[in-house]
Amino acid sequence: MKLLPVLSLLLCSCAGRVAYDTAGAGVGGLVASEVSHGNPLMTAAGAAGGVMASEAFQGVSQSAQKTQYNRGYDRGRSDAVKQQYWIMQNRQQLQGSKQRFYSLPAPESDGDIKLVPHKELLRVIE
Repeated sequence: MKLLPVLSLLLCSCAGRVAYDTAGAGVGGLVASEVSHGNPLMTAAGAAGGVMASEAFQGVSQSAQKTQYNRGYDRGRSDAVKQQYWIMQNRQQLQGSKQRFYSLPAPESDGDIKLVPHKELLRVIE
């Protein structure tokens, strides 16, 4: 039951890098102390190994987060470029044509479903 406070610290989502390293050192030191029956050199080596393991896990996690962020950023940029492309295409099509809008009443029901009465706007390009 010595590991319970350290494990609870590891599972805390608000803990920062220092807390994770401290927890890793604590877990590594406790495990090494138990295995080596209290040998101080082995306990210190276990604590150092715990810090190294903690840093490795944090590095992998941060790398994955950065990759996901960059992927999302690139997709957002791609969507913006596509949107700009279609804006330009629509502008070129509308330059030589007339555009009219017609207001049409929408049906108040669609079978068993009742709809709020409203009007739909129809755009016609001539």
